[in-house]
Amino acid sequence: MVSTAVAPVLFGPVTTEEKKMKTLTILIRIFSLVSLVGCGSFKVRDRDDQAVAGIKKAALISFSVYEPQSPKVGFNLSKGQTEARAGGTMGSQSDPTVDQMYGDLQASLSKGLNWKVLGQNEMTVSEEYKRAYKRTMEGWQNKMPPGEGIQHFKIQNVMDFDSARILGPQGRDQLIDGLGVDALVVARVDVLLNGTSIMGFGSKHPQARLALFVYKKGIEKPVWFDGGIDGSEAKESVGSTAFIDDDLLKKLSTESARTAFNQIGSSPK
Repeated sequence: MVSTAVAPVLFGPVTTEEKKMKTLTILIRIFSLVSLVGCGSFKVRDRDDQAVAGIKKAALISFSVYEPQSPKVGFNLSKGQTEARAGGTMGSQSDPTVDQMYGDLQASLSKGLNWKVLGQNEMTVSEEYKRAYKRTMEGWQNKMPPGEGIQHFKIQNVMDFDSARILGPQGRDQLIDGLGVDALVVARVDVLLNGTSIMGFGSKHPQARLALFVYKKGIEKPVWFDGGIDGSEAKESVGSTAFIDDDLLKKLSTESARTAFNQIGSSPK
């Protein structure tokens, strides 16, 4: 069931290598979601209404966005020819549109759930948060790669999606105490490109998918998780080949993400 919540649908004929890479990317995303929910759980979403009802104040401690990228064209010296390679980098990047998504999600958590959500500046100056950030974001870390052709974006001074897993139950409990909140919120947004592709050509319409996890003190597993809250699919296409309009993608992804965030507090679609 989890795979239906996190895996994009593949359309049109693709090469064997492309199939392998897309399958690997899907498996990576599935594993990263399941690792936060807990072993043995294969639900797409679950919520302990009683535990969630007791939340009055929360902090959005971890946030990541994963977006597809256009291939990069370069000259291969060994082959003596120009060729394309998958876009994206192994490291994370920042972008104003991702900052906007983070702020939009904070606002939706506050409005949709009537929670007081800790402001980003107030959260990041906390000594306990700084310790958590250093523990999970500095030096070598055991984190999931974004996958070929995907770029990972994060917020400056804010932990990424994998950090909550690295903190573990004890680290999350310490952070709840240090921030003076009832719950921690961990979220990621995956941007999918929908459309029918024939021989690599076809329209590509961005759609944002939100995965949300909420933790309370003394409870190892999230009291609420949703592996896939889909935003609206953009009517506009970002391109018809592998080379997409990255700026337009960011704009449409932000708009789609906002429609996903607005569903928080209502029944999932």
